[in-house]
Amino acid sequence: MEGFTVTLAYKYVALVLMLAEANFFAGKVGLKLDQPITDQDVRNGSHVSPPKTNDFGGSIMTDSYFFGFGFGHLANFHRNDFKSDSDAAVKERNVSLSKQTSLIDTNGAYQLATNWLNAIGVDLKLLGEKYKLNITQWRYFHGEGLVDSPTMLPVFQVEWRGSPFKSRQARRDMAVVTMTIYGPTKDLVEFHILDDSLFVRPKITIVGQEELLSISDGEFRAFGSLQRSNLAVRFGLRPGDAVTTAPAERK
Repeated sequence: MEGFTVTLAYKYVALVLMLAEANFFAGKVGLKLDQPITDQDVRNGSHVSPPKTNDFGGSIMTDSYFFGFGFGHLANFHRNDFKSDSDAAVKERNVSLSKQTSLIDTNGAYQLATNWLNAIGVDLKLLGEKYKLNITQWRYFHGEGLVDSPTMLPVFQVEWRGSPFKSRQARRDMAVVTMTIYGPTKDLVEFHILDDSLFVRPKITIVGQEELLSISDGEFRAFGSLQRSNLAVRFGLRPGDAVTTAPAERK
């Protein structure tokens, strides 16, 4: 399976499945979307991982959001405007945040985080048994050093910490599950989960991969919209029969 090239047909079906799961996630955590995410929203930086027998992976990047998939689940998400790529951008963001007021405290952040995790299919009981809860609030130091008292920012990071590794040599304390919440609007701005066993929601799966991969790019280009949609129905296994938004046929 590792030797197969990622064909257009495989990419199409994978994208349909990722779009469906991204829209499911968006609905459960309350992302503010004017309409469902479609292939017209997908931007450079998105990808489909090579096919494997025990994994489904890839990513969707839109103008506003990033959705990352691994082992059949949506396991990473962030809002693009909260990811800063330079010290200057981080400072500008923090200065702006320091002027805003949160509508929630740490208890409110915890309630939102657990409600969302439950909604997207994470086993909260198992999460609490395996990992330790840790809630922090972002802070901003105005000076060059850490001498001045920090300004507390209206962003809360709800984490469950521990080690997802079975090997003793690999064990180390880390944030295994993270939910970062923007207090002024009570919006989720970042999510990560490193332990696949915490999901009770079934995995995204592409069935009959070898048959799907045998469809040449030339054959796929000749397919019409209905034929392409039928591929997703035939080869794509969606968690809970999630409704998919099939990519439109490009001209």
